[in-house]
Amino acid sequence: MAMPETPIGFIPDNGGSYFLSHLPGNMGMYLGLTGDQIKGEDIYNIGLSTHHVTHKDGALDRLESDLISLSQPTDDTVSEILDLYHSKCYSGATSSLCSNIPTINRIFSKGRVEDIVRELRLEESDWAKHSLKLLLSNSPLALKLTHRLFRLTRRLNLYDSLSLELTVGGNMLALPTADFCKGVRALFVEKTGKPQWSPSNIKDVTEEEVSRYFTQSNHLNYEFLNQ
Repeated sequence: MAMPETPIGFIPDNGGSYFLSHLPGNMGMYLGLTGDQIKGEDIYNIGLSTHHVTHKDGALDRLESDLISLSQPTDDTVSEILDLYHSKCYSGATSSLCSNIPTINRIFSKGRVEDIVRELRLEESDWAKHSLKLLLSNSPLALKLTHRLFRLTRRLNLYDSLSLELTVGGNMLALPTADFCKGVRALFVEKTGKPQWSPSNIKDVTEEEVSRYFTQSNHLNYEFLNQ
């Protein structure tokens, strides 16, 4: 699982800003900014799933069969079956991601993206080097927009979060300074993997520029939503 929006110059949308920003600590901010991929048990460990069941030894197929065989399923009977398979599949092993949760919560609580980058540079772990590499490869503008978006949506309900995503995302598709088209072109069309972000440095994205994307503009054309 990954949130690949910042690597293509966009923001986490479709409610992503809501469910990520409401994860415990600052794990959501970490995932939203870096676009890091998480798998299996980590998805459960950080609270993005209620159970963990794998394909190993046909467990997932048997789970599906057992659920389908319920003649009159209830919340309790479904939960009982899910709990049974989860207990068989979940190892509880500590991953690199989970072992760094305290560090993630500390670093990604910072009020500026620049401060997050600075703190990652001070860390010497492989995890920090990996996270810094991911962060610095993403669109500086998208990083700043995502950072502000998450700090707002963690205090909002789902409806208001979706509304804010629409405002910011609409501006990112309409304003000529946005990086979205550059990211899509480089990663999916030309497949160079090296978008030419503008600005190319995080420090060059001003707070005034970020604020532009959070302002509803009557001139924006949202016809793309109906296509």
